[in-house]
Amino acid sequence: PEAESVFVLDEVKKLIQQGVPPQEIAILYRNHTSGDRLAELFLAEGVPFVLTRSENLLDRPVIQRFIELLTYLAEEWRNPLSQNGELFSLLHEPFWQLDSLTLARLAINFNGKKKDFSWREAIQQLPEAQTPELFGSSPQDGQARDRIVWAVKTLESCIGLVESETLPGLLEKVMQRTGLLRWTLSQPDKLREFTAIKRFFEFARQESLRKPRLKLGDFLGILSQMQEAGIRIPLTD
Repeated sequence: PEAESVFVLDEVKKLIQQGVPPQEIAILYRNHTSGDRLAELFLAEGVPFVLTRSENLLDRPVIQRFIELLTYLAEEWRNPLSQNGELFSLLHEPFWQLDSLTLARLAINFNGKKKDFSWREAIQQLPEAQTPELFGSSPQDGQARDRIVWAVKTLESCIGLVESETLPGLLEKVMQRTGLLRWTLSQPDKLREFTAIKRFFEFARQESLRKPRLKLGDFLGILSQMQEAGIRIPLTD
């Protein structure tokens, strides 16, 4: 309540006037909404403060990328060859290390195809297809093409694991096969992102223990419901 927040502010100001150092004053609040309101009041009154809270695991960039990747796999398993736009977006993620210009050329070429055209199928056929408008004859051009084909074939192998693997086993293999873990460990914020990955895997294992038959689609549904309800998964305990 607003009156409660104002009361807390007044009490803190009194303590500071009495000579208590601000860094020795701590306030425990019941939820993040209360903390945010107190922060607004303290800022408006010029009262020094530091707002601490456990970061939400689902807000970490590496986890958002992983969820995007897992969502594509789940949707392609549920409704095969339906995720053209999602695949195009996913291939732009930096952990694939793909050439954006080649992807743009693919998009221009593929967008004129018939309605039931599948990116997933067409890209895997690129090594056999005659596509001079997309790829030149230099070794670098061939490498750019082969890298894209590798990415989609990697996704293909992961789609085949969606129902056959346990949830923890699936997450581990997807993280390894796609190169997301290797790329994460090469980034400046690698320690924090690796901590997020470990925490995400712990959460998945906990959910699997509660529901031994939990599959990827249901797990993603749990995450979606948590995000919609504003339920946080603390990055650290």
